[in-house]
Parts: sequence; C-alpha cells; structure tokens
Amino acid sequence: MIAIGGVIGAGLFVGSGVVISNTGPGAFLGYALTGVLIVLVMRMLGEMAAANPSTGSFADYARQALGGWAGSRSVGSTGTSGSSLSASRQ
Repeated sequence: MIAIGGVIGAGLFVGSGVVISNTGPGAFLGYALTGVLIVLVMRMLGEMAAANPSTGSFADYARQALGGWAGSRSVGSTGTSGSSLSASRQ
C-alpha cells in the first residue's frame, strides 16, 4: 500500500509540474482558488450534516435546500454529459 501511495503521489507531482511549466504562475492561482472552493463546500456540508443529520448523501442536503430537482440532478451529475441529462428530461 505504501508503494501504491508513493506512485500516486509522484504522479500528482509530475502532473502538477507539467501544468506549471506550461501555464506559469497562473496555475498556482487556479490551484489556490480550487482549494478554497473545496474547503468552503466541505464546511457547508459539515454545517448541513450537523444541523440535519441523515443517513443519506449530498443529494439529501441538496434536495432539502434547493428542492427535488437539485437532489435528483446532483447524484452522478459530475460524470455525466449533457446528452444524458437531456435524455432524462424526455
């Protein structure tokens, strides 16, 4: 397991190095902005979990906060394309 973690970590460093060499210092700004966004989303999820504990997932919190359309669309929407979402509307 340590070897697998080392390979994955080295791959992340090599991938980041390629991005930084191609884009320059702007890559740091992009990584920092993405990191801040992820921290904020995780803090929001923590607050929702503390206020409304449930055995579900992010979809339950999205459904409670934004309605049924958000809960059904948030499940698996990160890996789907626009064509599959438009097909589900028919």
